[in-house]
Order: sequence, then structure tokens, then C-alpha cells
Amino acid sequence: SYMSNFFEELKRRKVFRVSGSYAVVAWIIMQIGEVTFPALHLPDWILTAVVVVLLIGFPIVAIVAWIFDRTPDGVVKTQPLSSIEAAPPTQVGDMTVKTDARPIYLKKRNIFLVLGVVAGIMIGQINLFGDGGEKLVNYTGDRIPVAIADFENNTEDASLNGLSGLLITSLEQSNYLSVLTRSRMFDLLKQIGKPNVDIVDEKIGMEICRRADIGALVLTSIQQFGDLYTIDLKILDVETNEYLYSTNVQAEGKKNIPGLIDEISKQTRISLAERAEEVEKNQVAIASLTTKNLEAYKYFNLGEKAFYKLDFKGAIKQYLIAMEEDSTFALAAYKLAYSYQWHFMSELHDKYIKKAVKYIESVPDKERLYIRAQSIKNFQSKIPVYEEIIDKYPNEKLAYFEIGDMLFHNTRANESIAYFEKSHELDPSFEFAIQHLRWAYVGVEDHEKNIELTAKSSAIYPDDPHHKYNELNAVLYAGKFNEYFGMVRAIEDKEVQLIDTDIAFGYGYYVSGDYGKAVDRLEKAKKNTSKHWSRDGLFLLQQLAASRADRSAFLTYSDKALGFYNKNANYNFYTQTLITRARVLAGIFNEKENANMILEEIENIFNDSTNDIAFADLSGVFKLHLIDAYRLVNNDIRQNELYNQAFGVLSDNNLENAKVFLDSKNYQKAISIYNNILKGADGYQNFIANFNIGIAYMGENNYGMALKHFDSLKDNYFSGFNSRPFYYPKAFLYSGLANLELKNYRLAKSNIETFLQIWEPAPESLKEKKMAREALKKIDKAVS
Repeated sequence: SYMSNFFEELKRRKVFRVSGSYAVVAWIIMQIGEVTFPALHLPDWILTAVVVVLLIGFPIVAIVAWIFDRTPDGVVKTQPLSSIEAAPPTQVGDMTVKTDARPIYLKKRNIFLVLGVVAGIMIGQINLFGDGGEKLVNYTGDRIPVAIADFENNTEDASLNGLSGLLITSLEQSNYLSVLTRSRMFDLLKQIGKPNVDIVDEKIGMEICRRADIGALVLTSIQQFGDLYTIDLKILDVETNEYLYSTNVQAEGKKNIPGLIDEISKQTRISLAERAEEVEKNQVAIASLTTKNLEAYKYFNLGEKAFYKLDFKGAIKQYLIAMEEDSTFALAAYKLAYSYQWHFMSELHDKYIKKAVKYIESVPDKERLYIRAQSIKNFQSKIPVYEEIIDKYPNEKLAYFEIGDMLFHNTRANESIAYFEKSHELDPSFEFAIQHLRWAYVGVEDHEKNIELTAKSSAIYPDDPHHKYNELNAVLYAGKFNEYFGMVRAIEDKEVQLIDTDIAFGYGYYVSGDYGKAVDRLEKAKKNTSKHWSRDGLFLLQQLAASRADRSAFLTYSDKALGFYNKNANYNFYTQTLITRARVLAGIFNEKENANMILEEIENIFNDSTNDIAFADLSGVFKLHLIDAYRLVNNDIRQNELYNQAFGVLSDNNLENAKVFLDSKNYQKAISIYNNILKGADGYQNFIANFNIGIAYMGENNYGMALKHFDSLKDNYFSGFNSRPFYYPKAFLYSGLANLELKNYRLAKSNIETFLQIWEPAPESLKEKKMAREALKKIDKAVS
């Protein structure tokens, strides 16, 4: 047969013997290279080139063995078998045609064709033209998830500690990879109970990958030999714990390190199934996307770590140093602006976002869009830019969050929910989304979804007391008191308690109206030696006393808190206590002169730099309370100044606009604005809008509508961001007064007596208490 004859001919021409000898020698050369080249720190491409040459040589050797033969007379052309001859020419019409009668395997053209195909297949398999060798992952169209561990810095240069951030930014340019972001990494560190880890090494990186279902972990290290810097790269298969790919790059001089980052980024992308031409097309030098100043990037990296731990003050400090090192560092300027916005510091936000815009060409494409959005003043105009980000980067959780945030802070909490939910769906551990989604659910009174959300979040962060409190409070805000106290008791019975159950019981009793038990539990918590719990216990005792208009108790607890924070030099909490004191004295006890004196003291604290506290450093809640204190003492100029400084970039100030119309007795205009607010109010706005719209309807003598809004507050168990004392008790008073006007005497009496029960310790001189007493007299007279 043809095949048996073909194999006999291969043996006769010694093709098998020559090819076998070549394969053995080639294998020995490759083994030697694999052992010695890495030890000599030779680049991986040299070993690849040797392998390519040896594989290309195999078909050439086979062809030469077929054609030539080594004899005593030297190398000569191998003679064909004598029995195989070409057929004589034949005549076809006017043409003479030579016909080759030899078997197919002896025809030269076919021999070279077959060997050429074999050679082409072999060369194709080794990917001669740069697709990076054997693929670690078969690309299917879905992005390949990959995590980047922190660089192992084996030099004594601390400025090289943040190089992993540069690599992350570089790899994010790929359309094939889904790189674990800094935000997601820090959320995952919290989940595995290691929120304070400074270095994500191989062990912690593998934990993170397993938690996030990521198969590949990129490990890098940098060494220095004089002026020579060397970066080693390994890609670890998390499932098998085997290194799938490794390489080494090196360059002279520290200034060339960004170039090394670019090179290992390219090799990582190619090794993970991306085509070399794709990499070349869209890879931009990392120095042009961040900074050429590695010292500046070190501080930026420290800022990022603080930022994603929600330590905005610490982040701002590091970003500022980064900007000092490189004043054109646009990414640092952008993150400064964002941090200042999160801290409600509008002026500083504007300063740094302008700088980010000035150098916007030196940031990645995605961040350019974020900078554009941040630079726009009107919140409605920001939203289309974030939508553009979503269109280009569908899994960008921060863009969904930002749209939700714009809507939420502009009395459109109902519309914000869909965006927060999408952000949360993309990353269930994203704390920004969890926090705002909770607030939005409370605002629209969807307590069941809030309960579900907080339970899932608590499961994600099982060791975080903050999430456990949120889980409990979601049940409390729904008015499920028995379930709430049952959950707290279950925690109290455990040997190890994640939260302070005295605080939890005290808060539950306060909200449910059992004030005696609330005081007992909170007094117990107050005695705890921990600063954090002492603050919570003292603060809630002040809130409870304010809710009951118990002036003596309020001042006692306020004094204790001020003494405690002064002793510990905690001027932030000291100032918060003064703000609460000023607002309560002005808003509940009508002591405007005393409140003004406290406000002057607060300004003096802000102006003394040694106290390390300024208006800008306050949380958003206490900024609001301070602004409200100025409103209560009729200092409109300072009120508006602080509001614009804090919230001008975020909000249209509808609540204050409505209050202006209410105070001027333009009730219809006030009602119209408040009704629009209520369509998408959050929990804080719900208290204010419902109460004030009720007052406006009272002014219009529309007591039925007034009653509807006052009654809605009776079952509102949310703290209202510490606004509950100012509205919840009075809702019963005004509900009673509206019922009195409607001649619903029994309902009127019941509501007013409830108010007087809550305000039992209040001075009789207070206006509201006098109103309640007068109303009861009218009721008694009407029904007698």
C-alpha cells in the first residue's frame, strides 16, 4: 500500500533516525535554558526565541534527511528506488504531457507541501508573532477577572510602595480584563475581617480572590541592584495554587520604573488571552495617566487606602501631600475634590476640581468623565455624564451610586433607589451604596426592603458592629418592637457580644416610648470605660432629655459630655455637643440668647487652629444642625453662608426655600414646595416637611389636611438624623389641636395628653405646654 511504502521510504532515507536525534538534542537545550536563563535574570523572550528556532529547525532537518544522505563519499543526494520511474510522455491533442507515475509520497511538490503544512502548524502553535505563548484562559467574550496584590518592595525606597496602584490603573485599560478595583478590594478586606491590613500579600490576595470568585492573582516584586531595577511578575492560579506565568523586566534608573510597569502590564494582558495588537493599540504609558513623580504616587496610594476605609480626613491629608509633590497630579486633585464633597466642603471641592480639569489630559478615559461630572455645578446636568460612564462602562458601580446620590440629596429619594440598587447589585459589599440605600428605603418607608438589605449586609460584614446596629434599627424603624427586643436579648445571651446591648436596649426603649427603662439602660452604658460607647450613651441621654423637654436633665448630660471630651481633648465631639446644646436651647426651650453665646463659642473653637477642628471637619448631619441653630436664632446671613459652603454643590435648598414662605405666611407656596419634597423625601426631610406642611395647613384653617401630616409622624420611629426631639412630641400636640378644631374631642384629648406625658418634665413656662393646657380646658368645657 502507499502508506507502508511511504514508511519504508522514510526508514530507508533515515528520516526517523535524524529527526529522533534532533528531538533529543533540542529537548536537552530547552531544559538547560529553562533552568539557567531565570537564574541569569535573562528576559523570558530569549528562552522563547530558542524554543521557536528549535521548532522551526525540526521540519528543516526532516526535509534535509529526506533529500540528502551521509555516505563514505560525503553528503550526497538520496537516490530514488530503481523500480520507480516516471511514465513516458503522452500526446493530448497538440500538447505533450509528462505524467508522474510515482506514488504521492515520492513527488517532491507534495513532500514539501506536507512538510510546510506541518511546520506552519507547529509555528502557529508556538505563536511566533507575539500573541504571548499559550493562553492561560480561553477568552469567551466575558472579561477575565483578575486581582493585583501589593508590590513586594525589596528595596529600601519607600516611594516604591504604591506601585500596585499604577499596575491596576494600567491594566484597567484592557477591554479583556476585569481588574479588581481598590474600592472592591477594601470592601473584601472588611468582609474577611482584615480591614486594617496595610499590605495585600499572596496569602491575603488568595483569600480575597476566593471571596470574590477570581481565578488569577498577579504577584509582583521589585529589587534594586545599584542603579538597576528589576521587577518580577508571576500570575497565580488561585484554584490550583500554581504559577501560570512568570516574567522579569529590568531597567537602569528609577525614572524608568513607570516604563517597567507598562511592560509587565503588557505581558500580563497578553498572557491572559489578549492579542498583542490589541494591547499595542490601547495601552497608554502609565506615567501619562498618573504622575511621573513616584514620591507623589506613594502619598496618593496612602490616600486611596484611607479613602476606601472611609477615613476621608486621613485621605485628604495624603492627597494634599501628593499634590505638593506634583501640582499637576490630576488624579490626586480629583480625589481631593471628591473627598471634600463627601465632607460637604464645597469651596475646597471647587478649588481642586478646577485643578483636575486643568490637567485632565493626564488621567485615564474613565476618570476624565468623572472629573467632567464633578466639575458641573448643576446636579441635573451631572447626571447625563454619569449615564455616559454607565454606557461605556456598564459595571461601573460608582457611576450608578453618583446618580442616586444626586437625586437623593435633592429630595428625590424615591427616584434614587433604582440607581442605589443597581450599584449594590454590582457590588453587594459597597458601603456607600448600602448606607444610602438604607436611608432611601427609610425615606419611602419601605421597611421590609430595609430589613432585608441590612440583614444581608450584616452577613457580609459579620464582625462589624456598625452593620449589626443597622440590622437591629431596620426592625426598630418598622415599629416591630417585640422582634427588636428579642434580637437584642439573643445577642445579650451570647458569650461574645458584638455590640453594646445596653445602648441597643436604651435606644429601643427611647424610640418605643418607655423612657424610664431607656434612662436606666443608657446610664449603664454611659459608665462603660470605652470612649465610643460613652459617647453613644451620653448622646442618646441628651436626645432623650431633649425629646421630653427635660431642661435640667439635658443640661446635666450635656455638661457631662463636655467635661468628658474636654478631658480627652476630643474637640470634634466637644463641638458636636455644643451644636446640639445650641440647637436644643433655641429650638425647644426658646433660649436664643444662650444659644447665641454657644454659637460664638463654636466659632472661637473653629478659629483656633490648635483645636484641629473646623466647620469643614463636621459630618454632614452636624453641619445641618449648626445651620439650623443659626436659623433658630434668626442669623440668616451666617445660616446661608454655611449652607452654601457645605451643600451648595449638592442641593437646591428646597427645605429652606419652603421655610421662608412658611415664615412669611405664604402658606400655599410653602405647601406646594413641601408637597414636592415629600414625593422623594428622605427620613430627615420627612420629619421637617410633614411637620411644617401641617403648620401651613393649620394657617390655612385646613385642619383635616393638617391632621393627616401630623398623624404621619406618630408612627415614624426613625431618628431623623437626630431631629426626632424637635418634631415627634409636637406632632401629638398639633394633632390634638387640629382634632379640637374639627370637634373630635376624644381624639384631641388623647393626643394632647400623650404630648403632656412625653413632656411631663418640661417647664410649664414653655409655649407648647401652655398651648396644651389651654386646649385641655377647651375640651373639658366643650364636653361638659
